[in-house]
Amino acid sequence: MTRVETSVAGQRGSAKVAVILVLVVIVVLVPAGVLALLFAGRGKMVEVPDLKGNDLPTAQKELVTRGLAAGKIAQVGSLDFKPGRVVAQQFAPGAKVKRGTAVGLSVCKGPFVFVPDVAGMKAEAAGKELAAAMLVPVPPGPGEIVPSAEMEQGFVLSTKPEKETEALAGTKVTLVVSAGDPSQLAGGFQRPTASVGKIAMGEVGESSFTIRASLAISNPNPVDVTVKTLSYGVTAEGVPLGRGKSSPGKAVPANGKATFALKLTVPFKQVPPVGTITLEKGLIKYWVRGYARVAAQGQEMTVPIGVPGTYKFPQLQQMVRYLRERGNI
Repeated sequence: MTRVETSVAGQRGSAKVAVILVLVVIVVLVPAGVLALLFAGRGKMVEVPDLKGNDLPTAQKELVTRGLAAGKIAQVGSLDFKPGRVVAQQFAPGAKVKRGTAVGLSVCKGPFVFVPDVAGMKAEAAGKELAAAMLVPVPPGPGEIVPSAEMEQGFVLSTKPEKETEALAGTKVTLVVSAGDPSQLAGGFQRPTASVGKIAMGEVGESSFTIRASLAISNPNPVDVTVKTLSYGVTAEGVPLGRGKSSPGKAVPANGKATFALKLTVPFKQVPPVGTITLEKGLIKYWVRGYARVAAQGQEMTVPIGVPGTYKFPQLQQMVRYLRERGNI
């Protein structure tokens, strides 16, 4: 009787051990199987779709459908896409990436443009320049017509918002205009005039190039005038390339004129929009703007500089292509 009870008890103990082992196997292997199913194909390479032009929800849905994820979303300005549309993506269409990879997207916030530099232009010409840049010129109010010893009456001093500010197309830009030099010219003294002559590209380096121009100042007075300061800037196709300043201290003879050299160093990073236009047209429309500060007979006055032009030479397109191939622009 004792042997039988012992045998039955042993069988029950063995059964318990077997049940426990089965439970352990279930606990260990089932989650592993679930994880294996979840991550099956995780390392598989998938093709990145072309998302440009899609609205953001559609682009995100397409990524999930392909086994990818939407990464960081950047808001950018663009003239080529409607607001809310994908402008660019982190990986090129057709690129092979691992399943589950997050793909960053750039989405158009609106058409952005840069406020052009219109200082030194007459108010009417400045308004046309702003309109051409897809901005809305606003005439100056009482607070935007200010006395200035550095700019002739009726010429633009600055804008609100300031030059080179990134703004949505259609943004209103207010002109700040000179009311003229508060000190009157005495003794019938006449204001000299300035004109820009030849403009050319100078040295080309690894990260920049130079622009050279000649500035002629004519003096209609019977006495010499001295050019104390030259301040100037160059824009090409509405893109500011840079500004320069010098203190020549050179005299312009009575009833004569003198020529001054202008030099400006332009980083290649300023060129991409201009480069695109150059490749399409083979020429560049530019503006040279600024002022010359001259002195004579104890008086000082400002001579405005505001000259448009078109720049073209046979090697222009080839040079732009070369710089693009090297990654400079």
